[in-house]
Amino acid sequence: DGGTTFTNLNGNTNTFLFYAVGVAADDPGLICGGAQDNSSVARPGNNVWQLQAVTGDGFTCHFNPQDSNYSYISSYPSGGLPNVWRSTSGPFGGYADISSSGNGVNSGDRINWVTPYQIDPLNPNILYLGTHRIYRSDDFGSSWTQMGPDLTGGSGSLINIDINRNFPNTVLTSSVSGRVWITPDGAQNWTNITTGLPGRSVNDVASDPTNPDRAFAVVGGFNTAHVWEWTAAGGWVARDTGLPNVPHNTVLMLSDTDIMVGNDIGVYRSFDGGASWLPWMDSLPVGVVVTDLKYNLLQNIVTAGTYGRGAWQTTLGPVSPILLFEQTQTPMELDGNGNGIPEPGETWGVNLELRNGGGATAMNPTGMLTTSTPGITMTSGGQVAFGDITPGGVASTTQMATYTIDPDVTCGTTPSFDLTSLTTTNDPGPFNDFNGVLSFAIGGNLPPVAANLVDQNFEPSAPAEWTHEAIDANQPGCTASGYIDEWQEWEKDPAFGNSYHLGRGPSLAYGRKDYGWLYYNGKDSTGGPGIVIPADAVSAQLTFDHWYETAAGKDGGIVLIDFLDDGNDNWQLLTPIGGYPSGTLATGECNALEGSPAFHGNSNGWTSATFDLGNYAGNTIHLAFVFGSDQQPTFDEGWYIDNIRIDIEQPGASVCETTSWPGATPADLMLNLVAPGTIEATWGDACNAGSLAQTYSVQVGDLAQLRATGQYNHTPIADDCGRTSPSQFAAESGLLYYLVLSNDGVREGGAGYDSSG
Repeated sequence: DGGTTFTNLNGNTNTFLFYAVGVAADDPGLICGGAQDNSSVARPGNNVWQLQAVTGDGFTCHFNPQDSNYSYISSYPSGGLPNVWRSTSGPFGGYADISSSGNGVNSGDRINWVTPYQIDPLNPNILYLGTHRIYRSDDFGSSWTQMGPDLTGGSGSLINIDINRNFPNTVLTSSVSGRVWITPDGAQNWTNITTGLPGRSVNDVASDPTNPDRAFAVVGGFNTAHVWEWTAAGGWVARDTGLPNVPHNTVLMLSDTDIMVGNDIGVYRSFDGGASWLPWMDSLPVGVVVTDLKYNLLQNIVTAGTYGRGAWQTTLGPVSPILLFEQTQTPMELDGNGNGIPEPGETWGVNLELRNGGGATAMNPTGMLTTSTPGITMTSGGQVAFGDITPGGVASTTQMATYTIDPDVTCGTTPSFDLTSLTTTNDPGPFNDFNGVLSFAIGGNLPPVAANLVDQNFEPSAPAEWTHEAIDANQPGCTASGYIDEWQEWEKDPAFGNSYHLGRGPSLAYGRKDYGWLYYNGKDSTGGPGIVIPADAVSAQLTFDHWYETAAGKDGGIVLIDFLDDGNDNWQLLTPIGGYPSGTLATGECNALEGSPAFHGNSNGWTSATFDLGNYAGNTIHLAFVFGSDQQPTFDEGWYIDNIRIDIEQPGASVCETTSWPGATPADLMLNLVAPGTIEATWGDACNAGSLAQTYSVQVGDLAQLRATGQYNHTPIADDCGRTSPSQFAAESGLLYYLVLSNDGVREGGAGYDSSG
């Protein structure tokens, strides 16, 4: 019609040069792709690709696995920042930048052209973004927090982030400088596991979905092993048998034994855990450069992104089930005093949940709930069973597992339970055991006990634990005259006495290009002892009083924390409860804190700030009070701090109310020889009342053995534990003892509290 309307014919041409692809979890036909010079595009369930947003180059793209309306795209870095965008209205909705300095990302980081970022597959509100370090978001990318140190060895940038799909706290990173790091706790603590790799760009890493202590990596270049297996116990081992000598770009672990790699000539697959490889093209064009592989668990579909031949999909046979511990439901008090606190003498029950992280239904899974804690006994042997679990599904135990707590267990004991011996009827496994699936303290606690770790008012002067220095910020174009440190002791207010102050004294202005750092107990890199937050602290907080007057929006102070205790300085911003009150500092004026939230402007007198340190229980932390000013003159006085405290609360002493089992041997018990060879035991009828829900057993033991060993050895006569009064039985010869013991059908009482009798 002469150009009035156009029809999109971008289907079945297969010419896109995709850097990466993404697939919706609930609809494998909904695919996105980042294409060279063709921005970010998506295929909405048909074979016609449509533009998502104009970005020049398009790179990594993702769909939220629980809500594909949350769609993410990216492009090349801009202005010293990553370039990641998010839509909350679907893949063709409006996109907004979520990776600016206003979102918490530092300007000037080293950033890869193809910036890596990933979504937690089980908790998609959590995202990770990589520059030369890692940022984490807990709010779908709206804000970011720097996590951990430089992960590149001081040069280059991160090229890949992998989140274990079944153990999402396990995150790996790889870099163009050949480094690989791993964290087991959601980016809190990092370990460098590079040693053993060939010093090439590590293009991709993938964590074993059955074992977070195992991973695979692929490297670029020629004339080297290109696929490497890592285990926590053995380090890196080359796994190249059957692979071509070409750069490898992507690796996908379907299970512990079923692995795929994409390289510069196609796809190869291993069915033996990486020991050997075979070409696995399955109608994929021969010789195609495969840049990305994605797996849809629910439909067992693999999608390949290629550089020049578009995107391709294939359906696999079901990948075997992977049994994973999901959670322990709240234990229930079945027999006790009813106060909801596990205490000696009580019986409790619990349901467990398993998740299937594989691609085939787990049929009739069973396992054992076990404990080695003395005095804790699993009834029915701890056997647990679950209903069938579909791929990605969760199932609970079909019957509650129960355990008893001996009346003589020490109050405050903390039993731990393991889930072991998991099997299914349709797959021999083996499946991993899961340790520590249930743990609790026996008894309640008295109110928490308060303790103080730091209490400093600088009177009459600051002790030697307080040190300070200037740091050279090394900002481009800002090196002339360097940065200064003006931390010193002054009295601002007689009511507060001596204080630490960043500036030139009361009524005098602070200097230009201040970048003064004030430490308590030193810093990690110089062996400073820091501050130990006890592991059992139920709360911890930093508080201080301060007075500040700065150029609003230009200069200000922050608090930094280093909690890694690894001999290096890994400073991160510590945010006060309620946030920094006046927003972020401006950029472009040589302030070393530019773009950061800070205390700035005028506090209008002394005020207090409180910081929650509860997340750092069990860590040695270092703190720094840092002030930054730009290169413009000022008439403002600076920042005073005083009355610095770190207070914690630790659990109070354990207290227990013991329940005896299940009643005492009757006080009116009589044993009489009523006829030759016959004994009759008699006790009050009330002992068998229905409200007690108990009967008795008559038991016989060897008295000589008891005397010799100190151990009871009795057993019920004729294995009968359900006797009522009166009860006759045959007398036996020898040096014997007889007992009549109360019994509720599960537990025996009267002859001591030990669960073994």
